[in-house]
Amino acid sequence: MTGKEGSATVEDDFQVKKGDTVIGGNLDMELEAVDLPDDEVKPGEEIKITVKTHLDKKGTCDAAILWPKSPTVPSWSGAQLNPDGDGKCSWKTTVPTDVTKKFTATMTVVIRKKKDSTTDVRVLTKEFDVRN
Repeated sequence: MTGKEGSATVEDDFQVKKGDTVIGGNLDMELEAVDLPDDEVKPGEEIKITVKTHLDKKGTCDAAILWPKSPTVPSWSGAQLNPDGDGKCSWKTTVPTDVTKKFTATMTVVIRKKKDSTTDVRVLTKEFDVRN
């Protein structure tokens, strides 16, 4: 782990379970989940994604979901947003209705200090089940 104050290394084991939220990237960038899909959603259900950042009208937010068992909508990408005055970015989407089997979807939110930055980036990932 590296931050403004220096670096530290720790060896440890941990288990990430389905439904857990994983955040990675630049530790100097704040990223908090406000609204995320539940651990299980149904086809046709509207879901909301909202994150809070420290970027306050600066930087960018992107959101995407992979729907691997949907023949007509394999993925969704929300519009790239600039955080509002409170540092929040929000999207809404509908779970595809053509799903016939239970599957796991993967949602990813990426925030950047500058539009095309590859170093000042923070990423939030969550997996959730889609079932009829």
